[in-house]
Amino acid sequence: ADLTFDQMRWYADSVDAWKSEGGKSSSIVMHIPLYNYNEAFHAALKPGINRIEVSAGDGMQTDCWNEGYEDSVGVCYESSFCGSAKTDNGMLNLITEKCNTRVVLAGHDHTNNYIIPYRGVLLGYSLKAGCGCYWDPRLNGGTVLSVASDGSITVKHHYIVPRI
Repeated sequence: ADLTFDQMRWYADSVDAWKSEGGKSSSIVMHIPLYNYNEAFHAALKPGINRIEVSAGDGMQTDCWNEGYEDSVGVCYESSFCGSAKTDNGMLNLITEKCNTRVVLAGHDHTNNYIIPYRGVLLGYSLKAGCGCYWDPRLNGGTVLSVASDGSITVKHHYIVPRI
């Protein structure tokens, strides 16, 4: 579902308050990915690459990604690419206008784990932790978001072999 106007206003007000208190950068962790996740994936993946046939290991290689997206990682195994919001409500525009949020992490799609720099923001999927619902054992683990004292942010997947 799309974010509501009230949720977007809350985000803008929260970022403004954080910046006024000296906050250097922020991250968003949400369930449903933004509409722009599909745009980012289509922009990043090289033509001719079959996203379903890319192994979890190959998705970490730069030869899967177009120029300008070489820092991308991960795979996209969902049948409909991603279960993002169906319309562009302008949230990514708001994020880029505020010049504060560096990372947006989503869940929702249990067989995607890509992280793609797009329009100055990392758009990424967290790994699914554990079996249940639908999942892919190759994409099991956790995603760590680290924030340094200078405000820089890194995102890294840590894979765990599931015990079934």
